[in-house]
Amino acid sequence: MDLGTGIFLSSIVLAVVILYGITKDRWHWRRIAKRAAFIFFGLIVIGTALGVGAYYWQELPQKIERQTAYAGLRLGMTQDEVMYVKGYPPFVLGEELTDPQWKGFMTVVDTKNLEKGKRAIDYRDWSYEEYEHNINAAFNPARTAVTVIQCYSKDKVYRCPELGGVRDGDSEKEVLRKLGNATSSKIDGVTKEMSYRDFNIEIWLTKEEVYMLALRDPSHRR
Repeated sequence: MDLGTGIFLSSIVLAVVILYGITKDRWHWRRIAKRAAFIFFGLIVIGTALGVGAYYWQELPQKIERQTAYAGLRLGMTQDEVMYVKGYPPFVLGEELTDPQWKGFMTVVDTKNLEKGKRAIDYRDWSYEEYEHNINAAFNPARTAVTVIQCYSKDKVYRCPELGGVRDGDSEKEVLRKLGNATSSKIDGVTKEMSYRDFNIEIWLTKEEVYMLALRDPSHRR
């Protein structure tokens, strides 16, 4: 307790003592004390109930609908629509990396250095670097519609947009609290993938923390 708080509380006690001395012959102080104690006890009970209720409310899975849009994009967009929203893609994704440590990742190609005759529209996967995270848009084999929108975060300062209430950096416990049990999950090396098919959401974790989120068209499951 600091000096200011101590002086304030002492002033209140002194004021009550003075008030009692002046009014003890006219006021029913025993009745007042009982009522004050009853009110104080009631406030404690109500505060405790509200605190417990808020805790259990936070522990319940959130009710969310099937997601169709993420990071300014939506499933089903054409290449022209994506470029209209995000601009010409600075990077495209090429072949999958052969290093087992980077399984599932693909080579990143600067669109300024594409092979002669190649354009971004010839690739199914586009990548946009935004601050310290990447937004990737994947198209169907015919390259006519977006089927996956993915965000990979490099750190927790400039974070990915939330998806279904989940953000990169959230713990696995937080994911389960917000979305409930996954439709399926699997561990591959140091990473874990959790799929929520009812919501079109996929989440990747490492060391029990989210580092990548994705929205996937249910008709284009792997």
